[in-house]
Amino acid sequence: MKRIFTILTAAASLFAIESAYAATTAHEADNNTIVRNSDVQVETFVVASEDIAYYTYHATKGVEAIITVVGDGSSDIDLYIFDLDANLITDDLGESDVCVCRWVPTATCDYYVAIKNLGSTSNKCAITAQ
Repeated sequence: MKRIFTILTAAASLFAIESAYAATTAHEADNNTIVRNSDVQVETFVVASEDIAYYTYHATKGVEAIITVVGDGSSDIDLYIFDLDANLITDDLGESDVCVCRWVPTATCDYYVAIKNLGSTSNKCAITAQ
């Protein structure tokens, strides 16, 4: 089954992680699509200092989903996964720019992925979905 991984960028400088507004803004900012089949797809992007990059990820009910983000080492990044109602599903808030989120979706649907750069410099990241 194909999984869709869509890159989204955030125009807002405020990080309202629990807000449905942030999820809606991310969903409406669609500008690039990756279609995943049996191979793992890797997308690279840059998250500006103290900014957020958004993706949507189409997951299948009962099939473990894994999102991995690896930065260039220049700043700390955090990874968040939300459902369509902007409820936090899981996160990785470590003190590095290597993040992994795993979960088993309870529904076949899109999930929002937010990557927040906590540093004072841009970070070039690679994101993968499995």
